[in-house]
Amino acid sequence: MHWIFIALLASLCWSITNHIEKFLLSKYFVGGGAGGYVLFAALDFAIFIPLIIFFKPATLLLDAHAAGVLLASGALYTIAVLLYLHALERDETSNVVPIWQTIPVFTFLIGFFLLGETLSRQQLIGSIIIVAAAIFLSIDFGARRKKIKMSVLGLMLVASFLIACTWLFFKIGAVATADYWTATLWQFFGSLGFSILLFVCVPKYREQFFQIFRANTARFFLIDFASSLIDSAGNRLMAFALLSVPVALTQVVNGFQPVFVLLIAVGLTLFFPKLGTEKIGRAHLAQKIFAIIAMLGGAAIISL
Repeated sequence: MHWIFIALLASLCWSITNHIEKFLLSKYFVGGGAGGYVLFAALDFAIFIPLIIFFKPATLLLDAHAAGVLLASGALYTIAVLLYLHALERDETSNVVPIWQTIPVFTFLIGFFLLGETLSRQQLIGSIIIVAAAIFLSIDFGARRKKIKMSVLGLMLVASFLIACTWLFFKIGAVATADYWTATLWQFFGSLGFSILLFVCVPKYREQFFQIFRANTARFFLIDFASSLIDSAGNRLMAFALLSVPVALTQVVNGFQPVFVLLIAVGLTLFFPKLGTEKIGRAHLAQKIFAIIAMLGGAAIISL
């Protein structure tokens, strides 16, 4: 399968999990539960790690430098997801997810400042368009005085920067190991290790984690498990695509994720409101569609 279809499938997987995550946060957590949700998701890594080791024990053999890079990749990914979930608690899915499209911008900036790469005029113009669209999407037009939802925008911009670092580190580690599953295993180690650190050091997150077991039903575990499988499939598809093309190029293709998210949001609101509703009035849809089109345009300019 061509890498572009693999990347698009990853975007679709993530779009589905975006809505599932919003549903679980709004239905099963009172007063916020992003930290507890992240810790609960870490249980998936505890399951997948032994399976990888069982089927491919050689994945444990890795030099210190590559291991450190991949561990950092996993830790940064967990931090990014935590920030994203905090943003998702504060706003609609179709407003939050498109801001992920700033990831290619940060990818280019990392290359410019840390790797000595140069930025072309197209990359600068495309980056400015994407950032401007993200800011426009964060404006609350429903308020009496128009204002930017700075908390959501700030959380997502930092999360996007960390994701750019995550995939850059993964590619460095994967090239060093020359083995996809070895890189995946050590990235999982990084995510699990940082999650354990959060469990030990942040009492609020630990309490939210135990709240899941005290208050929620088997339905939560079933839905979350399905979401985790879909999300993991998206991550692995994107990681596999990364081995074929430059990081920035796969992130540009991921620009279609907001389109999938918006289509799913409209479908849920119209036909399955119990699963999730969003503002789909003319003004709100126009804001979202305009911002998404602008981001796709910026991504296209960057890729020229």
